[in-house]
Amino acid sequence: MRIVAHAFTAALCLVLSACTSEPKTEPSEPTRPAEPAVAEADMGTALLLGETAELHRQGRYQEGLLRLEQALDENPERPRLHYNLGVFHASLRDYQAAASAFEEELARYPGHIDSHRALGAAYTRLGRLEDSLPHFESCLAGAPDDELCTFELGRNLATLGLHDQAAPYLAHAAGLRRDAEAWAELGVVRRRLNDLEGAADAFAKALADEPSHLKTLLGYGQALTALGRSEDAGLLLERHKHLAALADQLDAFERSREQKEPPPGAWLDVAHLHLDRGDRPAAAAAYEQAIERDPGNPVPSLELARLYLEDGRLAEAERCIDSARAADPANPAPGFYRGLLLLKRGDAEAAARALTGSLESGGWPAAAFVDLGDAYREAGDLERAASAYLEGMRLEPDNPGAHHGLALASYRHGERQSAQNAARRAVELAPEDPDTWTLAGILLFEAGNVGGADSAFRNALALERMTLLRAGGADELLEDFPGSGGALDLYRRLLTES
Repeated sequence: MRIVAHAFTAALCLVLSACTSEPKTEPSEPTRPAEPAVAEADMGTALLLGETAELHRQGRYQEGLLRLEQALDENPERPRLHYNLGVFHASLRDYQAAASAFEEELARYPGHIDSHRALGAAYTRLGRLEDSLPHFESCLAGAPDDELCTFELGRNLATLGLHDQAAPYLAHAAGLRRDAEAWAELGVVRRRLNDLEGAADAFAKALADEPSHLKTLLGYGQALTALGRSEDAGLLLERHKHLAALADQLDAFERSREQKEPPPGAWLDVAHLHLDRGDRPAAAAAYEQAIERDPGNPVPSLELARLYLEDGRLAEAERCIDSARAADPANPAPGFYRGLLLLKRGDAEAAARALTGSLESGGWPAAAFVDLGDAYREAGDLERAASAYLEGMRLEPDNPGAHHGLALASYRHGERQSAQNAARRAVELAPEDPDTWTLAGILLFEAGNVGGADSAFRNALALERMTLLRAGGADELLEDFPGSGGALDLYRRLLTES
């Protein structure tokens, strides 16, 4: 996903690429006027611009601001100096001063697209939405595909209640940006215009980009309610309620940080909240904070190692495993995770030695054996995979991951009946997991029960869509089910229909 930058953030970035020279005429932008006449002091101005650009990159905003103010006292007619002055004020969040500086530059150089963009963004931050509109329009007159101005203009028009005018800008912005924020804003406007099908389509695209986007969950649920799809709407609104509660907990944590430094264990709790929201990068960052604040605790290092192993980030996983071993040399868990790491790197013999040594200590939960079974299965060692899953089932008979993994391993080993029994039990234990239904559908299709497969695939697709996972997960099972082309064709047809 792409992280959505606010208009002003993008406007500030322009200083890094544009502030070391006076504005120039560019063939690709014929509406940009020629450079104003410059005096012999131009070389000195260029050096100053380069110097202040470096200060901006270093975050030394006050120093850069002082240098620009001194230069403007000596020569107030340099438009680029006014522009850069505005950028520095904006970096310090003094948007009124930033707006004044951009206005000064536009008074001297009315066609400067960057300044129109930046002034529109400054007015937006100041709540002067109507004043921002002509500046975003001026920017688009010279750069019609400027995604930042297109989006901000559409959003400000919508905020002012001008939904008919906002819709085409937001539709264009969504096509340019293809991110959750743009699609969600378009969905809201279409819903206000009573285009419920169009709104649902925009919200669906937003969820595909950012599954935990709160505005999208709420808007999509409301649109589906209006369309009479109450069951789907209920799932979305319940998901919104759950994620909103998590967001409130995270906000409370951030507020408490302003008062005092939280204990190291709080960062571990925050990592778990982010995982529950599906935000793995934020969870990893929280784990890193927990490790930094409590290096003697191996738990955050091990949990982060598991996260990195799942994501295939093996070098980072190894760093976390080493950190956990240094924190507690007697703990067998780092040896276990090192074994999983070696399996993923294809060193089966070294992995077996590491895993055997760590497992001999005993006391491992069922989840560890599910992880072990998954690693052996991915490495092609199906007998050891099945043994690991069975041990997980012995420790926790109702562990759905153990049954699901055993079904996969049994299928690849040619034991169709065992695979079907394990898959059926996985569905009974975890009916909310779309992967269990996908697996059951493939096995039912192969057993000749096409109607049962159709029903299972429909359940999988509904859950993937409503629990905000990725739709089309059957493709990921191709490696485990190389002979199931017919089942996958059925799945893909249902996916297209949905």
